[in-house]
Amino acid sequence: MKFTPGFERKVWIRGNDELEVHTITDSNVLVDKYIVRGTRLSVHFLLGFKVMGWSDEQVLENYPQLAADDLQAVYAFAGALVKDEEFLLLVMVP
Repeated sequence: MKFTPGFERKVWIRGNDELEVHTITDSNVLVDKYIVRGTRLSVHFLLGFKVMGWSDEQVLENYPQLAADDLQAVYAFAGALVKDEEFLLLVMVP
């Protein structure tokens, strides 16, 4: 997915047995970073907490401006970014 400044990406997440629209915003707030709409928190920043082993509850407790749906949108967005990635095995021939 190519970064386009000033545009929003709609992310569909499942909540309460129905699909809801959530937005991840391309913003000049953090240049070239996707952020959760209405915050200064980037997708990359929030995913870093998962890498460090934080639970969703810990993230939400420390960043009260976020809702559980915001984190679900971050995970769905990250999944969409890598969905169509292809990896090729390169073999070095001496």
